Amino acid sequence: MANNRSGEGPVDLNADPNALGSIHVKSVKEAAALSQYLPIRWDELPKLPFYSRLVGYDDSWYRATIAMSVIGMRSRAQRMLSQEEVQILANMTAGLTTTMSYEFPVMLGTSIFLERRTRPTFGFPFYKPKEGFDPNVFPTKTSRLIEGPMARTAWHVFRFSMYAAASHFILRTAFFAYGTVANSYVFDRDPRLADLRTSLKSALAAKRGPDSILKVTERAASRTAEAREALERRGRDREAQQRGVLPDQEQQQQQQQQQQQQYQPYQQCQSPPQQQQQKQPQTQSYDDYSTDLDDDFYDDASPVSPAEQRRRSGWKQQPTSGTGEGTAWDRLRSPGHAGEKPTAISQAPPGQYGWEALRKGKSPPQPPSKQDNSNRPTTGDYTFNEDEEEKSYARNQAQKDFDAMLEKERQGESDRPSRRW
Repeated sequence: MANNRSGEGPVDLNADPNALGSIHVKSVKEAAALSQYLPIRWDELPKLPFYSRLVGYDDSWYRATIAMSVIGMRSRAQRMLSQEEVQILANMTAGLTTTMSYEFPVMLGTSIFLERRTRPTFGFPFYKPKEGFDPNVFPTKTSRLIEGPMARTAWHVFRFSMYAAASHFILRTAFFAYGTVANSYVFDRDPRLADLRTSLKSALAAKRGPDSILKVTERAASRTAEAREALERRGRDREAQQRGVLPDQEQQQQQQQQQQQQYQPYQQCQSPPQQQQQKQPQTQSYDDYSTDLDDDFYDDASPVSPAEQRRRSGWKQQPTSGTGEGTAWDRLRSPGHAGEKPTAISQAPPGQYGWEALRKGKSPPQPPSKQDNSNRPTTGDYTFNEDEEEKSYARNQAQKDFDAMLEKERQGESDRPSRRW
């Protein structure tokens, strides 16, 4: 039996578990005394190592630790534990205690190894003395408590204690973490403790109250709804990405299509005149471009007419209309220049003048005089007026000069000083 805090007498551990909270334990011995009232088979539990008494792990501490673990589990579950459940919990606590007892020899060996390794440099955990350090003086040069070889020994002992403290802190944390994780794994997966796990959840929910359960349920439902919405959103985004369009871009494209459908009749009514206006300057620019090509491509000084050059080269030019178009030679060669009728010179058979006449030693035919023209009747196909006669004379004179120039070039003479055009 154990005494309660109110002093009313001993408390039966096998009675109502709600009374366990009133147990008052003043020492380890009193906690160890509670273990005799628990249904634990001590012979089946792991034993402590032989050196455990040297580090404080004696039998009383061992029993007290196991008893308090079982009593605490009873209090949290708010029910009496079965003998099997008590034995499993006691075995888990004994295993953790035994694991922690192995920390001492590991810590001792680690401290000795590190101290021996850093002895030449008098190194400390995470620290190395500077070059001005004097190991023959302890602890400092100003306060010389120990000097000589004893100072060196004092430094080694102090270094060992520092390594032991650091190793104890690190190793104890590591061993305790390992034992706790192992016990949690067994407690969560042992089928014999399924009822105990259910009782712990029910007791925790009853302690928090119905409001807390409702809040937890609502929170879980909201998380589920948010997760569902997130999954749906990801699915829509994935489909949109497969089509190559994001949701926002897809909405914008739909709006643009609707606007185009609304304004499509108006655009159809307005588009034909615009197309005609656009086509007209393109045609004009092409005609200008082709005319420029004709003027630049063909040699104006050649005796062969541009029309003949086009025919030989296969070049097709857009037909031109109107008077005054083409080069000077075109206008002179054209028989119907400025509405004129063909003259007698233009009607002459080929070979009567020009190159053929020069080869035969003949001169080009002379234009008729004004007297002859005045005696001719005014009607007929080949009559001339005064303007036509002057134009014909100028044309014949130009042809004559041109033929003379060609003859000089043929004979090797140069007429550059006397050239008049």
